Amino acid sequence: MGPLILAGFLFLVVVLLFAMFARGGPKEPESTLPGQFVVRDRIELEDLTRRLIQRLGLRIERRDDSDGRGIGFLAIDPVPIVGQRIYVEMFALPQGERVTEAEVQAAIDAAKDDAVHKVVLVSPGGFSDEAILAARDSIVELLDADALSLALSPRGPLPTWRHARGLT
Repeated sequence: MGPLILAGFLFLVVVLLFAMFARGGPKEPESTLPGQFVVRDRIELEDLTRRLIQRLGLRIERRDDSDGRGIGFLAIDPVPIVGQRIYVEMFALPQGERVTEAEVQAAIDAAKDDAVHKVVLVSPGGFSDEAILAARDSIVELLDADALSLALSPRGPLPTWRHARGLT
């Protein structure tokens, strides 16, 4: 009888440990989940992206229409010595759709072709886990709805790369 009670107790402990440490399956990072900041349509997103570029102190040199999923802007930092070229691309995706790894990789490849120093991808719907990993340790900065809202806020901080490169 004693070993049976001990086995039952150990089984209960193991079940409780699994319950405490179970992840519950794959989940999107909280930073890419849509927050309270809602963009109603493509025109509003383009306006917000232009405001972001202006807040960063950049001048738009070129506007590119992409394959119907968004619009890109080649922006120049007007500071004479720094003068960096920054490509800002916005994605107007259907509700619930996120920017994919392939789109991040395409932005990195295009940046190399255009001699761009930084790429900023704006997607209120967020980014897939693979897209976040593809952007890590690259020239790509990802801005979801919450990050865009914070960057456009009058008291909000500018993206960290803006300060790190001496572009303030």
